Amino acid sequence: MTAVEKDWDVQLTFADMTVDPTEAFAQVFPLNPCRQGRMRSYEETTGKKESETIHSPVVLNDVRHNMTLNGHAGRLGFLPGDQNRTSVGMIDIDLKHYVSRAEMRQVVRAVTDTLSRARIFCYEEESTNGGAHLWVFLSEPVPYQLMTDALKVLITEAGHPKLELFPSGNKGAEGKWVYMPYAGAEQDALGLTFLRDPEHRWPIPACALDQAIQRVTMQDFLVVLSRKPQEAQQEAKQTTAHDLAPDGYPLLVQTTLTPPERFARHDSIEAFLNIAERMGKQTEMAEHLKSEAIYVTWVADNKRSREEWSTEIDRWAEAESDHQYGLKFLLDQGWRMPELPKMGQQVRMTRYGVDGDKPSR
Repeated sequence: MTAVEKDWDVQLTFADMTVDPTEAFAQVFPLNPCRQGRMRSYEETTGKKESETIHSPVVLNDVRHNMTLNGHAGRLGFLPGDQNRTSVGMIDIDLKHYVSRAEMRQVVRAVTDTLSRARIFCYEEESTNGGAHLWVFLSEPVPYQLMTDALKVLITEAGHPKLELFPSGNKGAEGKWVYMPYAGAEQDALGLTFLRDPEHRWPIPACALDQAIQRVTMQDFLVVLSRKPQEAQQEAKQTTAHDLAPDGYPLLVQTTLTPPERFARHDSIEAFLNIAERMGKQTEMAEHLKSEAIYVTWVADNKRSREEWSTEIDRWAEAESDHQYGLKFLLDQGWRMPELPKMGQQVRMTRYGVDGDKPSR
C-alpha cells in the first residue's frame, strides 16, 4: 500500500460517506450564477486543452456530471461565488513559469508560509500540469475585489507579486473562471485533482469537504486587507482611468505586429489590453489580438490552435486586471513602444511619420 493510499484510508475513516459529495462541494465552492467553462478536449501527451465559456448558471447537476467524468474532456470550470460576493479565493502557481519543479515548490513554500503567519488557512490542489492551486475559504462572503486585494497583499509579502489570482478583479461573477477540483470524483472520491489537508497532506475526499475545510475568520481577513498600501490603491485608480487619447490606438496596433525575439506572451496580452483600456479601446484590442496576423506572429510554436488562442484572449479580456503590466513592462520586454498621446493632446506628424514612431538607434 502506498503512502497516498494510507492517507486516503485515514481520511475515509473520518469522512461521513453518507454525505452527497455534490452537496458537500457546493457548500465549499458556491455555484456561479452567471457562467461556467467546459474543457472540450485534452491531449495527454502535450497537455493542450480546448475550452469554452457557457453563459448559464452552474447548478448541482453540472457538479454531479463533473464528478462522473472519466478523463479530462467535459471538465467543469467556474469562478466560485454569487453575483457580487465570494468566500473563495485561489492563488495559481503554474509550473511552466519555473525552470524546475523544485524552484516552483520553493515559491509554494514561500506563499504558504506567508499565509500561515497571517492565519490564512489554505488548501493545496495539484493542477493537471503539475502546478499548485492554493485555495482560501472565508467564514463569510466579501466583494470580489476585496478578495483579490487581500490575496495580492499576501503574494506581495511572500515576494511573488505577479502570481495569478482568482478572482482577478471586480467583474463579480463575470470574472475569469478556473477548472474546479474533483472532476471524476465518483470513481474514487478524489478525482483528477483534489484538495489536501495543509498540516498532514492527507487527500480530502469530496464528501468530506464541508467537514474538513477550516475557514478564515473575518477578523484575520480584515487584518490582511488593512495592509494594502494606499499608494497602490491610488496607482490602480490612475492606471484604470481613460488617460490616453484614442487617436493613439493605431500606433498601439502597429506595435503588436513586431514582437521582440523573446517575450512573455500572456503578460504581453494583459499589458496591451490594459493600455488599450486606458484609451477606451479594450474591446477593439481584444479583437485585434485574436486576428490571423497576431496569431501567426505570436503563436509561432503552434502550441495553440487559432480557436484556443481566441478563447484565451477572451478570458484575459473578461477578467479584471490589477494593472501590474503596462507600458513599462512592454518596454522592459523589448517592445518598441511609441509615444502615446495623452487625452487633450493630438497625434503629431514628424519627419519619421507619426510622432513617437521614430526608428531605434
